[in-house]
Amino acid sequence: MSRILVVVAALITVAMVAGSQIIIKSRLNAHGAVPMEAGMFVRYTLRALADWALWAALAMLVVGACIWYATLSRTPLSVAYPLISLSYPAIMLGSALFLGEHLTWHIVTANVLIVGAMVLVGMSS
Repeated sequence: MSRILVVVAALITVAMVAGSQIIIKSRLNAHGAVPMEAGMFVRYTLRALADWALWAALAMLVVGACIWYATLSRTPLSVAYPLISLSYPAIMLGSALFLGEHLTWHIVTANVLIVGAMVLVGMSS
C-alpha cells in the first residue's frame, strides 16, 4: 500500500472515529446520564436504541473499522498506528466546535504534543 494511501485511509478512519464519538456524546447529552438502576437503565437503553443518530454513529464506527483493518492488512503496524493518535486532537476540536466544550491550555498543549509526535514519526519513516 502506498504511503499516501496509508495516510488517507488512516485519516478517513480518524474522521469516522472522531465524528462518531462527537455524535454519541451529543446524543448522550440529549438523553441525559446513563442511569445505574436496573429498571431505569433498561428504559434508557430502549429510548437510546430508538435514536437514529446513535445508529448512524455505530455505522460510522463499523465503516471506520473496516477501512482500518484493510489498512493494517497491508501496512506495518508501527507505521499505521501512530496516525490513529490524530483522533485525539480531532475529537478535541470537534468537541469544542460542535459540543461547545471548553478547552483548557492543558488540553490544547497535550494535543499539540500529540501532533508534534506525529511529525517526528513522519520524519523518521
